Amino acid sequence: MIFRSSVTNYLTFLIGVLLSGLFVATTILAVQAWNVHAQALAIARYTNTDRTLIDAIVAVRAQIPQDATALITQDDPRATMDQAGRKAGKEVAEALAALQTLNLTDGGRYAALIRKARQEEAQARSALLLQAARPRVERDLSAVDGWRAAVHQSIDALDAASVAVNNTVRIDDPRVAELVQIRRISWSIRDNYGFQCSALRASVNSGLRPDARLRESLVGHRAIYAADWGALGEILMRPGLSSELRQDVALAQRATGQAQANVDSVVASLDGNNRPAIAGGDWTTLCDSPFGSILAIGQQAQAEAYRYADDLRAAALRNMLLSLFGLVLVVAFGGYAVINVRRRLTRPMRALTETIARLSRRELDDPVEAAGGPDELDSLARALENLRLSELEARRLQQAMSQFTANASHQMRTPLSILRVHIAVLSKRLPRDIDAFASLKDIEEAVERLQNLLMQLLVLARADAGEPASAEVETVDLRDVIESVIDHHTPQAAKAAVSIHFEGASSPRPAHLNTTLLAEILKNLVDNAITYNNPGGSVIVRLTHGDGQTIVEVEDDGPGIPNSELGSVFLRFYRLKRDSGRPGSGLGLAIVQAVAAKLKAEIQAGPGQGGNGLRVRIALPRAS
Repeated sequence: MIFRSSVTNYLTFLIGVLLSGLFVATTILAVQAWNVHAQALAIARYTNTDRTLIDAIVAVRAQIPQDATALITQDDPRATMDQAGRKAGKEVAEALAALQTLNLTDGGRYAALIRKARQEEAQARSALLLQAARPRVERDLSAVDGWRAAVHQSIDALDAASVAVNNTVRIDDPRVAELVQIRRISWSIRDNYGFQCSALRASVNSGLRPDARLRESLVGHRAIYAADWGALGEILMRPGLSSELRQDVALAQRATGQAQANVDSVVASLDGNNRPAIAGGDWTTLCDSPFGSILAIGQQAQAEAYRYADDLRAAALRNMLLSLFGLVLVVAFGGYAVINVRRRLTRPMRALTETIARLSRRELDDPVEAAGGPDELDSLARALENLRLSELEARRLQQAMSQFTANASHQMRTPLSILRVHIAVLSKRLPRDIDAFASLKDIEEAVERLQNLLMQLLVLARADAGEPASAEVETVDLRDVIESVIDHHTPQAAKAAVSIHFEGASSPRPAHLNTTLLAEILKNLVDNAITYNNPGGSVIVRLTHGDGQTIVEVEDDGPGIPNSELGSVFLRFYRLKRDSGRPGSGLGLAIVQAVAAKLKAEIQAGPGQGGNGLRVRIALPRAS
């Protein structure tokens, strides 16, 4: 029955946890849908920008055959050239505007390269206009080679931006990457095939056969676009590509092969008779005939990429709306569950948490109230109440023990003082050469050790009694306190053949604290450092400042303390096995820790510099 009751009481809580998990899962789905939607928008935007860049490349590239044909065939070709230039300028402006809308790495640099290339193209256009102003029979196409080179620089700048756009969009989706590759290959075919159209124009117009260097270049470009047709064929063998794209590739390949055969026929007819092998306009029409079908491949690939991105965006939008609807449902049910959980569990748990915090601060006066919740919480409340009562009893026993220690130590001081007086009298009266005098000295040393033990017990009793550290607070130069402790222990150090000295800044180090407590700490540390050192050793008391704190260190070069026992040396009456034959009570470091707690000082023990001896570090509170 109790188990069943507990399950019933926690059922609402478990439902709340389940709804929280559903909330997180639904939120993740909504975020994922939003990311897909944003990715699809980015793909569409990048694809559209690439389309404007390709249109700009085509328009800029078209200036070469159009202007060259006009120079050959028209008496006044300037109208034709202006029309081609305006179209190219319009397409480039649209491409630059689209490029600026992208968050493209180095997008500004690519735009600057395009503008610079267009400026150089405009400057080189003067040579073209100069030829256009001459009579048609006097025009020389070779004189506009610089302008053609400038046009190709503009094409290269636009193409570099297109490559950057494509490289970015390829990362987003493998399907888009495949379509981008098809588009790039189609442009490579068009560019490498089209090279001969402008390169052979002068030869076709003059009837002279091209030189060996030009023929070699033509062979190289033909090999490149032939390889591109092969690569395009391999891509088309992959599943998922549309039949329209395959038809466009087949049509363009047939058109290119037929046009290449016609071009080869014209080139073969060149016999060096200084007569045009074919009219300039006819050459342009013949050679440029497959351009439209080749570019159609890239346009179809771009259209499919854009359509694919649009489908992704629509699907992501649907998923996002469904996720948001589910999120609303989860929030509604979750609100109900949270309200129920708050009534059944949260309030009792908060009360218990506050009770635990109060007990951790040792505020034990108020009893722990019943939780008023599930059985387990009531059990926890009862356990905390028992813990409070146990702590009160332990505190009472500790106070009684401290009081007993203080009273017993105080009561024993008077008999010990009387005993020391009689020992001193007997020491003067007994001859030094008898055995009784040696026994008397042993008794005197035992009384002195007992008196030191009682003094240490009194210090611990006062520390355990909880006397505030603010009592007898005064402002003092810490150097004076340290030097006073060193002077007090100098005879002890000399007797033990141990040197002791102070290291610290020459300027005063004032502090506002209980100097009696600080001196008690230093006395015990220095006494330990001398007592447990080796003859010929040294003790250093160091005063430094760091991180807004005043640091006092006592360091010796004795045998030190093994790392395995560093955590135990602050326990009362704990002594190292190796020191069992030496005088001592095992209370020195315990007193240091207790008194340091009253000063709110931090204490650490570890090896000295170089790994030898023992160094105890005391960080006084910032308020000091």
